[in-house]
Amino acid sequence: MIILCILLFTYSILNLLFLDNISIIQNLTTLVFTHVILILIIFFRNNSFQNTFLWFQLMFFLLVSFTPCLILLGFVELEDILNLRTNFYNNISETSFSLAVALSNFAITFLTFLFLLFPYKDLSKSYIASYPRLFNFSLPFLLLLLPLMFYMTYMQVMFIKEVGYAFIYTGEVPKFLPFQSVIVNLSTIFFYLVLTSKPREKFFIIIGLIFLALKFLESIAGARGAFILPLFAFIWLWSLLYNKGKIPIFTSSFVMASLLLFSIFITSSRDETSKSFESTEISFVSSLLGIGKGLETFAIYIDSKNLVQQNEIFLFQPVIFPIKYISGQDIVGQTETTIQNRKNLNHQLSYALNPGAYLSGAGLGSSFLAESFQYGIFFYIIFLMLFFFFYKFIFDNIISNIFLRMLSIPLFTHFIFTPRDHAFVNFFLFFKYLPLLVFIYIFFYGIRLSKNSFFKSNENRQNTTRNQSRTN
Repeated sequence: MIILCILLFTYSILNLLFLDNISIIQNLTTLVFTHVILILIIFFRNNSFQNTFLWFQLMFFLLVSFTPCLILLGFVELEDILNLRTNFYNNISETSFSLAVALSNFAITFLTFLFLLFPYKDLSKSYIASYPRLFNFSLPFLLLLLPLMFYMTYMQVMFIKEVGYAFIYTGEVPKFLPFQSVIVNLSTIFFYLVLTSKPREKFFIIIGLIFLALKFLESIAGARGAFILPLFAFIWLWSLLYNKGKIPIFTSSFVMASLLLFSIFITSSRDETSKSFESTEISFVSSLLGIGKGLETFAIYIDSKNLVQQNEIFLFQPVIFPIKYISGQDIVGQTETTIQNRKNLNHQLSYALNPGAYLSGAGLGSSFLAESFQYGIFFYIIFLMLFFFFYKFIFDNIISNIFLRMLSIPLFTHFIFTPRDHAFVNFFLFFKYLPLLVFIYIFFYGIRLSKNSFFKSNENRQNTTRNQSRTN
Protein backbone atom coordinates (compact mmCIF):
# COMPACT_ATOMS: atom_id res chain seq x y z
CA MET A 1 0.00 0.00 0.00
CA ILE A 2 2.77 2.43 0.88
CA ILE A 3 4.48 1.73 -2.47
CA LEU A 4 1.26 2.58 -4.31
CA CYS A 5 0.95 5.75 -2.24
CA ILE A 6 4.56 6.69 -3.06
CA LEU A 7 3.83 6.26 -6.78
CA LEU A 8 0.73 8.46 -6.52
CA PHE A 9 2.65 11.04 -4.49
CA THR A 10 5.45 11.09 -7.07
CA TYR A 11 2.91 11.53 -9.86
CA SER A 12 1.29 14.44 -8.00
CA ILE A 13 4.70 16.17 -7.87
CA LEU A 14 5.26 15.60 -11.61
CA ASN A 15 1.74 16.84 -12.23
CA LEU A 16 2.64 20.11 -10.49
CA LEU A 17 5.97 20.47 -12.29
CA PHE A 18 4.50 19.93 -15.76
CA LEU A 19 1.11 21.51 -15.14
CA ASP A 20 1.32 23.73 -18.23
CA ASN A 21 1.50 20.64 -20.45
CA ILE A 22 -1.51 18.91 -18.91
CA SER A 23 -5.10 19.68 -19.87
CA ILE A 24 -7.49 20.68 -17.11
CA ILE A 25 -9.67 17.60 -17.75
CA GLN A 26 -6.63 15.34 -17.30
CA ASN A 27 -5.85 17.23 -14.11
CA LEU A 28 -9.38 16.72 -12.79
CA THR A 29 -9.27 13.03 -13.70
CA THR A 30 -5.99 12.63 -11.82
CA LEU A 31 -7.46 14.23 -8.68
CA VAL A 32 -10.59 12.07 -8.63
CA PHE A 33 -8.81 8.83 -9.55
CA THR A 34 -6.01 9.43 -7.02
CA HIS A 35 -8.42 10.36 -4.26
CA VAL A 36 -10.55 7.25 -4.75
CA ILE A 37 -7.43 5.05 -4.61
CA LEU A 38 -6.22 6.78 -1.43
CA ILE A 39 -9.61 6.34 0.25
CA LEU A 40 -9.52 2.63 -0.57
CA ILE A 41 -5.97 2.35 0.84
CA ILE A 42 -7.04 3.94 4.14
CA PHE A 43 -10.28 1.94 4.20
CA PHE A 44 -8.58 -1.43 3.80
CA ARG A 45 -5.99 -0.45 6.39
CA ASN A 46 -8.69 0.11 9.01
CA ASN A 47 -12.32 -0.12 7.88
CA SER A 48 -13.99 0.97 11.10
CA PHE A 49 -15.84 4.10 12.19
CA GLN A 50 -12.96 4.72 14.61
CA ASN A 51 -10.60 5.54 11.73
CA THR A 52 -10.40 9.32 12.14
CA PHE A 53 -8.23 9.83 9.07
CA LEU A 54 -10.72 7.92 6.92
CA TRP A 55 -13.44 10.36 8.01
CA PHE A 56 -11.13 13.20 7.00
CA GLN A 57 -10.46 11.59 3.61
CA LEU A 58 -14.16 11.11 2.89
CA MET A 59 -15.00 14.69 3.85
CA PHE A 60 -12.06 15.95 1.78
CA PHE A 61 -13.57 14.14 -1.20
CA LEU A 62 -17.00 15.68 -0.64
CA LEU A 63 -15.70 19.19 0.00
CA VAL A 64 -12.95 19.32 -2.65
CA SER A 65 -13.01 16.42 -5.13
CA PHE A 66 -16.80 16.30 -5.49
CA THR A 67 -16.88 19.16 -8.02
CA PRO A 68 -14.34 17.50 -10.38
CA CYS A 69 -16.35 14.30 -10.04
CA LEU A 70 -19.50 16.10 -11.19
CA ILE A 71 -17.64 17.54 -14.17
CA LEU A 72 -16.20 14.17 -15.23
CA LEU A 73 -19.58 12.44 -14.87
CA GLY A 74 -21.19 15.10 -17.08
CA PHE A 75 -23.59 16.55 -14.48
CA VAL A 76 -22.09 20.01 -14.99
CA GLU A 77 -19.78 21.59 -17.54
CA LEU A 78 -16.39 23.00 -16.62
CA GLU A 79 -17.60 26.40 -17.85
CA ASP A 80 -20.45 26.24 -15.31
CA ILE A 81 -17.83 26.18 -12.56
CA LEU A 82 -15.55 28.82 -14.00
CA ASN A 83 -18.38 31.24 -14.88
CA LEU A 84 -20.79 30.64 -11.99
CA ARG A 85 -21.83 34.09 -10.72
CA THR A 86 -22.00 34.58 -6.97
CA ASN A 87 -21.84 37.48 -4.52
CA PHE A 88 -18.05 37.34 -4.58
CA TYR A 89 -16.89 36.44 -8.09
CA ASN A 90 -18.10 36.33 -11.67
CA ASN A 91 -15.55 33.88 -13.02
CA ILE A 92 -12.49 31.85 -12.09
CA SER A 93 -9.48 31.73 -14.39
CA GLU A 94 -8.72 28.31 -15.84
CA THR A 95 -5.06 28.65 -14.81
CA SER A 96 -5.92 29.24 -11.13
CA PHE A 97 -8.50 26.46 -11.11
CA SER A 98 -6.05 23.99 -12.64
CA LEU A 99 -3.36 24.97 -10.10
CA ALA A 100 -5.85 24.55 -7.23
CA VAL A 101 -6.69 21.05 -8.52
CA ALA A 102 -3.01 20.07 -8.76
CA LEU A 103 -2.20 21.47 -5.30
CA SER A 104 -5.22 19.69 -3.78
CA ASN A 105 -4.04 16.43 -5.35
CA PHE A 106 -0.55 16.99 -3.93
CA ALA A 107 -1.97 17.76 -0.47
CA ILE A 108 -4.11 14.66 -0.18
CA THR A 109 -1.34 12.32 -1.43
CA PHE A 110 1.24 13.96 0.84
CA LEU A 111 -1.02 13.76 3.91
CA THR A 112 -1.84 10.13 3.16
CA PHE A 113 1.85 9.35 2.71
CA LEU A 114 2.54 10.89 6.14
CA PHE A 115 -0.35 8.90 7.61
CA LEU A 116 1.08 5.61 6.32
CA LEU A 117 4.51 6.49 7.73
CA PHE A 118 3.17 7.86 11.03
CA PRO A 119 -0.28 6.30 11.52
CA TYR A 120 -2.70 7.58 14.10
CA LYS A 121 -2.83 5.55 17.29
CA ASP A 122 -5.20 2.59 17.11
CA LEU A 123 -7.66 3.64 19.81
CA SER A 124 -9.59 0.36 19.60
CA LYS A 125 -6.75 -1.21 21.60
CA SER A 126 -6.79 1.48 24.29
CA TYR A 127 -8.55 1.14 27.62
CA ILE A 128 -11.40 3.65 27.76
CA ALA A 129 -12.46 4.44 31.30
CA SER A 130 -16.05 5.33 32.11
CA TYR A 131 -17.08 8.06 34.56
CA PRO A 132 -20.54 7.07 35.87
CA ARG A 133 -20.46 9.61 38.71
CA LEU A 134 -19.63 12.40 36.29
CA PHE A 135 -22.56 11.24 34.16
CA ASN A 136 -24.90 11.26 37.18
CA PHE A 137 -23.61 14.69 38.17
CA SER A 138 -24.03 16.25 34.68
CA LEU A 139 -27.31 14.70 33.52
CA PRO A 140 -29.71 16.62 35.85
CA PHE A 141 -28.18 19.96 34.81
CA LEU A 142 -28.49 19.02 31.14
CA LEU A 143 -32.14 17.99 31.50
CA LEU A 144 -32.84 21.26 33.31
CA LEU A 145 -31.33 23.31 30.45
CA LEU A 146 -32.79 21.33 27.55
CA PRO A 147 -36.23 23.03 27.40
CA LEU A 148 -34.52 26.43 27.30
CA MET A 149 -32.22 25.25 24.50
CA PHE A 150 -35.07 23.96 22.36
CA TYR A 151 -37.01 27.18 22.94
CA MET A 152 -34.05 29.39 21.97
CA THR A 153 -33.24 27.30 18.91
CA TYR A 154 -36.86 27.36 17.74
CA MET A 155 -37.08 31.15 18.18
CA GLN A 156 -33.79 31.63 16.33
CA VAL A 157 -34.95 29.46 13.42
CA MET A 158 -38.19 31.43 13.13
CA PHE A 159 -36.25 34.70 13.24
CA ILE A 160 -33.77 33.59 10.56
CA LYS A 161 -36.63 32.42 8.33
CA GLU A 162 -37.90 36.01 8.39
CA VAL A 163 -34.65 37.97 7.96
CA GLY A 164 -32.49 35.50 6.00
CA TYR A 165 -29.67 33.15 6.91
CA ALA A 166 -26.83 35.62 6.29
CA PHE A 167 -28.21 37.97 8.97
CA ILE A 168 -26.83 35.79 11.77
CA TYR A 169 -23.28 36.83 10.79
CA THR A 170 -23.95 40.54 11.19
CA GLY A 171 -23.78 40.25 14.99
CA GLU A 172 -27.30 41.70 15.39
CA VAL A 173 -29.34 38.58 16.22
CA PRO A 174 -31.54 39.39 19.25
CA LYS A 175 -31.38 37.57 22.56
CA PHE A 176 -34.45 35.46 23.30
CA LEU A 177 -33.63 34.75 26.95
CA PRO A 178 -31.59 36.47 29.67
CA PHE A 179 -28.05 35.07 29.94
CA GLN A 180 -28.56 33.29 26.63
CA SER A 181 -24.87 32.77 25.86
CA VAL A 182 -24.28 31.34 29.36
CA ILE A 183 -27.17 28.89 28.90
CA VAL A 184 -25.87 27.81 25.47
CA ASN A 185 -22.32 27.30 26.75
CA LEU A 186 -23.42 25.38 29.84
CA SER A 187 -25.78 23.10 27.94
CA THR A 188 -23.07 22.41 25.36
CA ILE A 189 -20.59 21.56 28.11
CA PHE A 190 -23.04 19.21 29.83
CA PHE A 191 -23.80 17.50 26.52
CA TYR A 192 -20.07 16.89 26.07
CA LEU A 193 -19.66 15.67 29.65
CA VAL A 194 -22.58 13.26 29.47
CA LEU A 195 -21.60 11.77 26.10
CA THR A 196 -17.86 11.46 26.77
CA SER A 197 -18.29 10.05 30.30
CA LYS A 198 -19.05 6.73 28.59
CA PRO A 199 -22.43 5.93 30.14
CA ARG A 200 -24.27 2.74 29.36
CA GLU A 201 -24.67 2.47 25.60
CA LYS A 202 -28.46 2.94 25.57
CA PHE A 203 -28.13 6.18 27.57
CA PHE A 204 -25.41 7.35 25.20
CA ILE A 205 -27.70 6.77 22.21
CA ILE A 206 -30.72 8.48 23.85
CA ILE A 207 -28.75 11.58 24.85
CA GLY A 208 -27.01 11.57 21.46
CA LEU A 209 -30.36 11.52 19.63
CA ILE A 210 -31.58 14.47 21.71
CA PHE A 211 -28.36 16.30 20.87
CA LEU A 212 -28.86 15.54 17.15
CA ALA A 213 -32.52 16.61 17.30
CA LEU A 214 -31.38 20.00 18.60
CA LYS A 215 -28.77 20.24 15.85
CA PHE A 216 -31.32 19.22 13.20
CA LEU A 217 -33.55 22.08 14.32
CA GLU A 218 -30.60 24.46 13.91
CA SER A 219 -29.88 23.13 10.43
CA ILE A 220 -33.41 23.90 9.21
CA ALA A 221 -32.46 27.58 9.17
CA GLY A 222 -29.89 26.82 6.45
CA ALA A 223 -26.73 25.60 8.23
CA ARG A 224 -26.49 22.09 6.76
CA GLY A 225 -23.24 21.41 8.63
CA ALA A 226 -24.95 22.09 11.98
CA PHE A 227 -26.56 18.64 11.75
CA ILE A 228 -24.32 16.60 9.43
CA LEU A 229 -21.03 17.21 11.26
CA PRO A 230 -22.40 16.41 14.77
CA LEU A 231 -24.01 13.29 13.30
CA PHE A 232 -20.63 12.10 12.03
CA ALA A 233 -19.05 12.99 15.39
CA PHE A 234 -21.75 11.02 17.22
CA ILE A 235 -21.12 7.91 15.07
CA TRP A 236 -17.35 8.25 15.49
CA LEU A 237 -17.55 8.71 19.28
CA TRP A 238 -20.07 5.87 19.67
CA SER A 239 -17.75 3.57 17.74
CA LEU A 240 -14.76 4.74 19.77
CA LEU A 241 -16.26 4.42 23.26
CA TYR A 242 -18.05 1.12 22.67
CA ASN A 243 -15.50 -0.43 20.27
CA LYS A 244 -17.84 -1.00 17.36
CA GLY A 245 -16.56 -3.00 14.44
CA LYS A 246 -16.36 -2.65 10.69
CA ILE A 247 -18.27 -0.15 8.58
CA PRO A 248 -21.38 -1.66 6.91
CA ILE A 249 -20.78 -0.48 3.35
CA PHE A 250 -24.34 -0.60 1.98
CA THR A 251 -25.92 1.02 5.03
CA SER A 252 -23.25 3.72 5.12
CA SER A 253 -23.68 4.40 1.40
CA PHE A 254 -27.43 4.85 1.84
CA VAL A 255 -26.90 7.22 4.80
CA MET A 256 -24.33 9.25 2.85
CA ALA A 257 -26.65 9.53 -0.15
CA SER A 258 -29.50 10.67 2.12
CA LEU A 259 -27.28 13.28 3.76
CA LEU A 260 -26.18 14.50 0.33
CA LEU A 261 -29.81 15.07 -0.66
CA PHE A 262 -30.47 16.71 2.70
CA SER A 263 -27.54 19.07 2.12
CA ILE A 264 -28.84 20.03 -1.33
CA PHE A 265 -32.36 20.59 0.05
CA ILE A 266 -31.17 22.80 2.93
CA THR A 267 -28.99 24.92 0.64
CA SER A 268 -31.77 25.28 -1.94
CA SER A 269 -34.37 26.20 0.69
CA ARG A 270 -32.30 29.15 1.92
CA ASP A 271 -31.94 30.55 -1.61
CA GLU A 272 -34.54 33.32 -1.75
CA THR A 273 -34.23 33.62 -5.53
CA SER A 274 -35.80 30.23 -6.19
CA LYS A 275 -39.17 31.51 -7.38
CA SER A 276 -39.32 30.38 -11.01
CA PHE A 277 -38.38 27.25 -12.92
CA GLU A 278 -35.20 28.80 -14.29
CA SER A 279 -34.00 30.17 -10.97
CA THR A 280 -34.84 26.86 -9.27
CA GLU A 281 -32.68 25.05 -11.81
CA ILE A 282 -29.83 27.46 -11.20
CA SER A 283 -30.33 27.12 -7.44
CA PHE A 284 -30.13 23.32 -7.70
CA VAL A 285 -26.87 23.51 -9.66
CA SER A 286 -25.50 26.05 -7.18
CA SER A 287 -26.51 23.81 -4.26
CA LEU A 288 -24.91 20.78 -5.88
CA LEU A 289 -21.69 22.67 -6.56
CA GLY A 290 -21.77 24.25 -3.10
CA ILE A 291 -21.01 20.85 -1.52
CA GLY A 292 -17.56 20.74 -3.10
CA LYS A 293 -16.87 24.45 -2.79
CA GLY A 294 -13.47 23.99 -1.13
CA LEU A 295 -11.81 23.72 -4.54
CA GLU A 296 -13.44 26.91 -5.87
CA THR A 297 -12.46 28.81 -2.70
CA PHE A 298 -8.85 27.72 -3.20
CA ALA A 299 -8.91 28.79 -6.87
CA ILE A 300 -10.53 32.15 -6.05
CA TYR A 301 -7.83 32.83 -3.46
CA ILE A 302 -5.10 32.08 -6.04
CA ASP A 303 -6.86 34.44 -8.47
CA SER A 304 -7.31 37.23 -5.88
CA LYS A 305 -4.20 36.79 -3.74
CA ASN A 306 -2.93 40.29 -4.49
CA LEU A 307 -6.15 41.83 -3.10
CA VAL A 308 -5.82 40.27 0.36
CA GLN A 309 -3.70 41.62 3.21
CA GLN A 310 -0.75 39.33 3.89
CA ASN A 311 0.70 40.94 7.03
CA GLU A 312 -0.38 38.06 9.33
CA ILE A 313 -0.25 34.29 8.83
CA PHE A 314 -3.76 33.01 8.11
CA LEU A 315 -2.96 29.59 9.50
CA PHE A 316 -2.35 30.92 13.02
CA GLN A 317 -5.39 33.20 13.24
CA PRO A 318 -7.45 30.67 15.26
CA VAL A 319 -4.78 31.02 17.96
CA ILE A 320 -4.45 34.81 17.71
CA PHE A 321 -8.18 35.62 17.51
CA PRO A 322 -9.19 34.68 21.11
CA ILE A 323 -6.22 36.64 22.49
CA LYS A 324 -7.34 39.75 20.58
CA TYR A 325 -10.95 39.21 21.63
CA ILE A 326 -10.12 38.83 25.33
CA SER A 327 -7.82 41.86 25.19
CA GLY A 328 -10.87 43.98 24.33
CA GLN A 329 -10.62 44.42 20.57
CA ASP A 330 -13.97 44.88 18.83
CA ILE A 331 -14.47 41.62 16.88
CA VAL A 332 -18.20 40.92 16.69
CA GLY A 333 -20.01 39.86 13.54
CA GLN A 334 -18.96 41.03 10.09
CA THR A 335 -18.16 44.71 10.50
CA GLU A 336 -15.46 47.22 9.50
CA THR A 337 -13.76 46.82 12.89
CA THR A 338 -13.76 43.03 12.49
CA ILE A 339 -11.90 43.43 9.19
CA GLN A 340 -9.31 45.62 10.89
CA ASN A 341 -8.76 43.25 13.81
CA ARG A 342 -9.45 39.75 12.46
CA LYS A 343 -6.98 38.79 9.75
CA ASN A 344 -8.21 35.35 8.77
CA LEU A 345 -8.73 34.29 5.17
CA ASN A 346 -12.53 34.10 5.18
CA HIS A 347 -13.07 37.65 6.46
CA GLN A 348 -10.23 39.25 4.48
CA LEU A 349 -10.98 37.59 1.14
CA SER A 350 -14.76 38.05 1.37
CA TYR A 351 -14.38 41.75 2.20
CA ALA A 352 -11.76 42.31 -0.52
CA LEU A 353 -14.04 40.82 -3.21
CA ASN A 354 -17.34 42.39 -2.14
CA PRO A 355 -17.43 44.66 0.95
CA GLY A 356 -21.18 45.21 0.71
CA ALA A 357 -22.04 41.53 0.65
CA TYR A 358 -19.61 40.84 3.49
CA LEU A 359 -21.07 43.58 5.72
CA SER A 360 -24.54 42.17 5.00
CA GLY A 361 -23.53 38.82 6.47
CA ALA A 362 -22.46 36.84 3.40
CA GLY A 363 -19.11 35.09 3.25
CA LEU A 364 -16.95 33.00 0.94
CA GLY A 365 -15.70 30.61 3.59
CA SER A 366 -12.19 29.34 4.04
CA SER A 367 -10.03 26.29 3.34
CA PHE A 368 -6.93 24.95 5.06
CA LEU A 369 -5.47 24.39 1.57
CA ALA A 370 -5.77 28.07 0.66
CA GLU A 371 -4.43 29.15 4.05
CA SER A 372 -1.41 26.88 3.67
CA PHE A 373 -0.62 28.34 0.23
CA GLN A 374 -0.33 31.91 1.54
CA TYR A 375 3.47 32.06 1.07
CA GLY A 376 3.94 29.68 -1.86
CA ILE A 377 4.74 26.02 -2.40
CA PHE A 378 7.66 25.68 0.05
CA PHE A 379 5.62 26.91 3.02
CA TYR A 380 2.63 24.97 1.67
CA ILE A 381 4.56 21.73 2.31
CA ILE A 382 5.72 22.86 5.77
CA PHE A 383 2.20 23.95 6.79
CA LEU A 384 0.75 20.62 5.60
CA MET A 385 3.24 18.78 7.80
CA LEU A 386 2.38 21.04 10.75
CA PHE A 387 -1.32 20.40 10.10
CA PHE A 388 -0.83 16.63 10.03
CA PHE A 389 1.25 16.35 13.21
CA PHE A 390 -0.96 18.77 15.16
CA TYR A 391 -4.03 16.61 14.61
CA LYS A 392 -2.05 13.40 15.08
CA PHE A 393 -1.11 14.62 18.56
CA ILE A 394 -4.74 15.58 19.28
CA PHE A 395 -6.28 12.26 18.23
CA ASP A 396 -3.50 10.07 19.65
CA ASN A 397 -4.31 11.56 23.07
CA ILE A 398 -8.05 12.13 22.67
CA ILE A 399 -8.91 9.28 25.08
CA SER A 400 -6.06 9.39 27.59
CA ASN A 401 -6.35 13.14 28.23
CA ILE A 402 -9.58 13.86 30.10
CA PHE A 403 -9.97 17.42 28.81
CA LEU A 404 -9.27 16.52 25.17
CA ARG A 405 -11.81 13.73 25.55
CA MET A 406 -14.43 16.17 26.85
CA LEU A 407 -13.81 18.35 23.77
CA SER A 408 -13.55 15.41 21.34
CA ILE A 409 -16.80 16.27 19.52
CA PRO A 410 -15.86 19.84 18.44
CA LEU A 411 -12.26 18.78 17.77
CA PHE A 412 -13.41 15.96 15.50
CA THR A 413 -15.99 18.04 13.62
CA HIS A 414 -13.49 20.81 12.96
CA PHE A 415 -10.80 18.41 11.76
CA ILE A 416 -12.95 16.69 9.15
CA PHE A 417 -14.35 20.05 7.96
CA THR A 418 -10.95 21.75 7.48
CA PRO A 419 -11.17 21.54 3.64
CA ARG A 420 -13.87 24.24 4.04
CA ASP A 421 -12.59 25.85 7.24
CA HIS A 422 -9.50 27.09 9.04
CA ALA A 423 -6.59 24.70 9.36
CA PHE A 424 -6.52 24.72 13.16
CA VAL A 425 -9.38 24.59 15.59
CA ASN A 426 -10.35 28.00 16.94
CA PHE A 427 -8.59 28.31 20.30
CA PHE A 428 -11.57 30.34 21.47
CA LEU A 429 -13.07 26.89 22.01
CA PHE A 430 -10.53 26.29 24.79
CA PHE A 431 -10.89 29.80 26.20
CA LYS A 432 -14.68 29.44 26.28
CA TYR A 433 -15.20 25.84 27.37
CA LEU A 434 -12.03 24.73 29.12
CA PRO A 435 -12.38 26.99 32.21
CA LEU A 436 -15.93 25.68 32.67
CA LEU A 437 -14.74 22.11 32.21
CA VAL A 438 -11.91 22.59 34.71
CA PHE A 439 -14.29 24.18 37.21
CA ILE A 440 -16.84 21.37 36.85
CA TYR A 441 -14.09 18.74 37.03
CA ILE A 442 -12.60 20.24 40.22
CA PHE A 443 -16.05 20.84 41.73
CA PHE A 444 -17.17 17.31 40.95
CA TYR A 445 -14.04 15.65 42.28
CA GLY A 446 -14.01 18.02 45.25
CA ILE A 447 -17.46 16.71 46.22
CA ARG A 448 -16.34 13.16 45.56
CA LEU A 449 -13.24 13.51 47.75
CA SER A 450 -15.17 15.18 50.56
CA LYS A 451 -17.72 12.38 50.52
CA ASN A 452 -14.96 9.79 50.62
CA SER A 453 -13.36 11.62 53.57
CA PHE A 454 -16.73 11.76 55.33
CA PHE A 455 -17.31 8.04 54.87
CA LYS A 456 -13.76 7.26 55.92
CA SER A 457 -14.11 9.36 59.08
CA ASN A 458 -17.44 7.65 59.91
CA GLU A 459 -15.83 4.27 59.35
CA ASN A 460 -12.92 5.20 61.62
CA ARG A 461 -15.33 6.33 64.36
CA GLN A 462 -17.26 3.08 64.07
CA ASN A 463 -14.06 1.04 64.26
CA THR A 464 -12.87 3.07 67.29
CA THR A 465 -16.24 2.50 69.03
CA ARG A 466 -16.07 -1.26 68.35
CA ASN A 467 -12.53 -1.48 69.71
CA GLN A 468 -13.48 0.42 72.86
CA SER A 469 -16.50 -1.81 73.48
CA ARG A 470 -14.34 -4.91 73.03
CA THR A 471 -11.78 -3.54 75.50
CA ASN A 472 -14.48 -2.81 78.06
